[in-house]
Amino acid sequence: MTNSGPNPPQTRRNRKVSALTAQQAQHKRDLDRRAQRALRQRVKSRLQDLEDDLARAKTDCSVREQKLMDEVYLLREENRKLRSYLDSIGQFAHNGAAETDIKNDTGVDDTASPDPDRATTETEGEPILENDDQRGVAYDEPQREQALAEDTDRVLMQSMGDIDSNEYTRAQSGQGMTTSAYTASANMSMGRPGLPSPETESSLSRHQMRQFAESRGERMQQVSQGLPQPILASPHSISRPIWPSLPNPTIYQPPLATGIAAVLPKHTSATCPLDQILLDFIDSRRSMVAKGYDVDSVLGPIQPYLQAILHPGPPTPEVHAASRVLGEVLTTFPYVAIPQKLAFMFVMYRTMRWQISPTDANYEQMPRWLRPTAMQITVPHASWIDNIPWPRVRDLLIEHPDKYPFAAFSELYSQNITVNWPYEDMDTVSTHTENIQFNNIFEKHVRKLSNWTVSEPFKDYLPEMIPAIYEKD
Repeated sequence: MTNSGPNPPQTRRNRKVSALTAQQAQHKRDLDRRAQRALRQRVKSRLQDLEDDLARAKTDCSVREQKLMDEVYLLREENRKLRSYLDSIGQFAHNGAAETDIKNDTGVDDTASPDPDRATTETEGEPILENDDQRGVAYDEPQREQALAEDTDRVLMQSMGDIDSNEYTRAQSGQGMTTSAYTASANMSMGRPGLPSPETESSLSRHQMRQFAESRGERMQQVSQGLPQPILASPHSISRPIWPSLPNPTIYQPPLATGIAAVLPKHTSATCPLDQILLDFIDSRRSMVAKGYDVDSVLGPIQPYLQAILHPGPPTPEVHAASRVLGEVLTTFPYVAIPQKLAFMFVMYRTMRWQISPTDANYEQMPRWLRPTAMQITVPHASWIDNIPWPRVRDLLIEHPDKYPFAAFSELYSQNITVNWPYEDMDTVSTHTENIQFNNIFEKHVRKLSNWTVSEPFKDYLPEMIPAIYEKD
């Protein structure tokens, strides 16, 4: 009989180094060294990666912090400017309301002829003024305004070289062609004065157009440099720039209203022939409205006549004066393509109508981007700036008038701007009506500010304006 006891335990393999042969021990040591070396390399690589990540995070954080600080600074600066503009607007409204209250209290009608007895009494005795500031306004301001107007007229006429001394003397005495152009026709029809005839009214504009065309380039800059610095009106009255245009012009006061449509831009004296043309025409039309002419006849149709641009030639009676003046201005830019000329016409016509008659309807007809900025209604500036399409560019031109003179900027602007009209040039107009007018599709195209762009020469010469041109609404 066999003994069936439990299986004897298996003997374990001895792994001690002392039990290994010399070859096995050397192999084990090599494996351990390689493992430790690999571990140290992994740890070192991981530490290097973490240090790189930390350095990148610090750099990104500093860049982001600097960018945020710059944005905060710009926002604070913009906030400061807006506050100053609001204060100026508030002061403007306050002065206007105060003057209205004074006029209502005294019951004086500025448009009525003065009473002879009262005028004699005031001449013999000095008017009683409250303080020295009012005395300075009462006595010094009219003399300064008259002197500025005479000096500015003299500089313009001598620089252009197209008006002799006799014409200048007649213009100053109220007998020149400026007066005859706008006061010749005084026939009364149904109790309302009639408009001047097209032949009489166009004599001044054609003469100024010749001056404008001949004075391009260096002569524009000479005129702008020779003009005296503008003198603003008294702060005690509604601010209106001094325009050396018509002899004894009828001063146009914007309607005292709280609506934004009644707040007109502040203009300096003419800085170039284009300013002179625009300011003279706007001032004469305002005078006609103030004298009782029919507003619709003074302003003309809602859509301009485009014959002067497409078919230059002698003016025809059916073309309104506003369209004729702007058309003759634009014909002095022969290198500008038809779509761009018509786009300029659209902008200038809308701006002119509103500045002649600042009503809600005329204000709403302007695209939002064409309406004046806070800087335009608070800072006196050249009139031509109002016709630049981009709001921030207009602000730059107002902030730095010496850096961007009209002579240099207008050439660069007119030669390098485009409205990117994708169709034929003659598709910009519609001839289905009696008169040539804007095609509705072209007008919608022009009303979109993103379609107004500039070419590379403009970008290279004025790179600081590019963000203002291509900013997103």
